[in-house]
Amino acid sequence: MIPATQSRVHRWLLRRYLDHIWGADFRSIQLLGGRPELPAEGPVLLPSNHTSWWDAFFALLLAERVFDRPLYTLALVDTVRRFPFFTKVGCYGFDAADKGDVRAMLRWTTELLDGPERPLLLYFPEGRLTPDTGAPYTLRHGLRGLTPEKPTPMVPLYVSLHFLNERKPTVFLALGEPLSFQESYKAHPERLAAAFEALRERTHASIARGEWGETLVGQAPKVRELTG
Repeated sequence: MIPATQSRVHRWLLRRYLDHIWGADFRSIQLLGGRPELPAEGPVLLPSNHTSWWDAFFALLLAERVFDRPLYTLALVDTVRRFPFFTKVGCYGFDAADKGDVRAMLRWTTELLDGPERPLLLYFPEGRLTPDTGAPYTLRHGLRGLTPEKPTPMVPLYVSLHFLNERKPTVFLALGEPLSFQESYKAHPERLAAAFEALRERTHASIARGEWGETLVGQAPKVRELTG
């Protein structure tokens, strides 16, 4: 297992890079729906669908603009080895095929959640990049082995990119209602897949109606761009 830290210098460099990339590659980033109500203290889990390399960066934007918490991201060890810079901004990796590494990851993550940082922990329960074809979600539930003592809400994140009538895509982010990791998810993991399904349906319905939500970056689409 490869642990992570939070370096102010590395976070500053990443923010400078992203400030440039947002405008260069996207028309806007929109937050659909409301912001979840969460306790001021304690950790938060952020399970997300995973359709692109950008997903962790969108979560970083939410960590800063919505959650006001340091972001940690769970990744496969090969990803962390290829991009060691990310270990300085909260990305840590493990080998899912190595049982000892999985146990070490669960211990490290539990300590992180029970620590003083109030972390927002992003992970991808699909376990790999998966095109959003509308098929039912197939999720892995290895994190059910976590044993944090602090109450730990889970906020599902749904990410969707649409070009509409623009050269650059608009990113739509939607956050679900919080689930209790201890009281709900561990006993009923199927509720997470149902939450993703509901977010997908809600997001596409909002886009079809021309409802863009809150603009986090860039300029929101206009209705005429859909109708011509």
